[in-house]
Amino acid sequence: MQRIKGNNSTSIVKMDSGIKRSYDDFSGRTIRANKVNFKVGAIEKMKNLMLVQLDYATFSGSYKKLPKKLRLLRWHGLSIQSIPSDVPLQNLVVLDLRYSKLKEVWDGFKVVGSLKILNLSYSVELNKTPDFEGLPNLESLLLSGCLSLTHICKSIGYLERLVLLDVRDCRSLRDIPCLPRSLESLKMEGCPNLGGLGRVRCLDSCSLSSLLVNIDVSGCNLCNNSFPEDWSDLLSLKFLDISSNHITSLPACVKSLPSLEVLNARKCSYLQSVLDVPKTVIYLDTTLNLSLEKVQPTPNTTFLAVYGCEKLCVVDGCFKLESVNRFDRQIIRYLGLESISEKGMGFRLDKPNAYTKEVSIKISYEFGIFSTYVFGKTLPCFRYKESGPTISFRVPSHPNGSRVSGLNACFMSTCVEYALFFYVELNNKTKAVVWDYNPTMHLTRKQSSKFDYVWLSLWRTGNLLDAGDEISITLYGSHIVEECCVNLVYDDDEVQKDSQEEMDAEKKDAHGISNQILWTDRLLVEISDYVHSGKTYCFKTGGGMDVPTINGISDLIVDWWGLRANWRCRHVIASV
Repeated sequence: MQRIKGNNSTSIVKMDSGIKRSYDDFSGRTIRANKVNFKVGAIEKMKNLMLVQLDYATFSGSYKKLPKKLRLLRWHGLSIQSIPSDVPLQNLVVLDLRYSKLKEVWDGFKVVGSLKILNLSYSVELNKTPDFEGLPNLESLLLSGCLSLTHICKSIGYLERLVLLDVRDCRSLRDIPCLPRSLESLKMEGCPNLGGLGRVRCLDSCSLSSLLVNIDVSGCNLCNNSFPEDWSDLLSLKFLDISSNHITSLPACVKSLPSLEVLNARKCSYLQSVLDVPKTVIYLDTTLNLSLEKVQPTPNTTFLAVYGCEKLCVVDGCFKLESVNRFDRQIIRYLGLESISEKGMGFRLDKPNAYTKEVSIKISYEFGIFSTYVFGKTLPCFRYKESGPTISFRVPSHPNGSRVSGLNACFMSTCVEYALFFYVELNNKTKAVVWDYNPTMHLTRKQSSKFDYVWLSLWRTGNLLDAGDEISITLYGSHIVEECCVNLVYDDDEVQKDSQEEMDAEKKDAHGISNQILWTDRLLVEISDYVHSGKTYCFKTGGGMDVPTINGISDLIVDWWGLRANWRCRHVIASV
């Protein structure tokens, strides 16, 4: 009524104050009441009235005078503790009492056979649900934000037509009974007391409907033992959110889901690995998991997010970030780490796999490119060297006729920012092939201060480089590049091992399983697979800098699974 501006207004008449309200407004601290006093006599003679909206209005008169043909009654902010018995509900289909003062819906047992939607969300004083045997046709039950609700009547199991149950942010809820087999969507986000009793009864496979499409149990303090062993009967489940729980690995029941497409497992502080993801998953979000070390996506995954996972070291088949002692001696030598260590850069390579703790060095491996950072201003002893961010050279022929199998590109720079983002362009002008590489591993500092560093990289180039090819390599970024150097790796350039026993020790652990990352190890996608003349390929996994177009033609984006086709809309968000 407050919206009516004049006596001649033709606006829709609604008892609504029009004030936007936040969650805190209905948490028992601040309730803004509508000053309008609604008299039931105003609509008493409207015998055919079906829809009534009385938001935040006070009421005077007899409830039994409300129209008996009502189909929808919306009364946000209802200030009474229980619906009086004389309210005519016999034909009601929708009852929307959000933000009410109800402590119970009605006193005792009541039959409302036509009711399909019951919305009691943010009724913060509600401590009891009705007996659902009197609501046989109920399809949607919304109880989100009912802070005082501790239990749900077990009669909910008799609701054979219920498809939606929403109990999000019911922070006192301790138990959910067995649910009807008709349920399609279960939203339990933000119920922290559910996981305190071990196994959650309503999550057992015998309690869940095979029609379920969506389950959200994020923020429920669940552990691995809170989940059942098997969910293979949930044939229709497409969306699952297990974020903000105390799981350490992917629960066994999740691995058994036959049709899952979207899996969210964000902000799980103890989650260490996400392995054996169902092959049907196309969207996998594991961001902000501070303990996560390994992710095993599926070939069908078109969206992968691993941003903010500080300990992430392996994305199976796509990316590795490991300590230097996990890499074969040959890779270390090719990178130039041996050359730098001999110049006193704070670490030693006296023996294979024996490194001091003076400097913690990690090497990343993706797209067939090995790379790492070393603080300081010392470059390895490579063949080609120039000042500035660009170096050009012509590939020479090898005396023994060996082919070039790899290339080193190293840059010495000064950074004055918190984080270092850049990309490197390798341009074979002779073959008209351009590779743009945007590293996933970024160098960051806790404080903004000037520092010097050397970025070392080793590219497994395959058949891209032949004798006589004209090559140009440039590093693009906001920092100052003082000097760069390049070296070539040939097929017959091998590291001499001190002994056969030493070589075996480097490649195998106590169980005879290889624990070394070798120069010959391949990933799902390698730069050497993309050598078509006249093409520009951008190898990136998201984040970092955008690579510009070449001659007005957009780059061909290549991610961890290959050439990014528009119809697949593959996207990776990764930053380490």
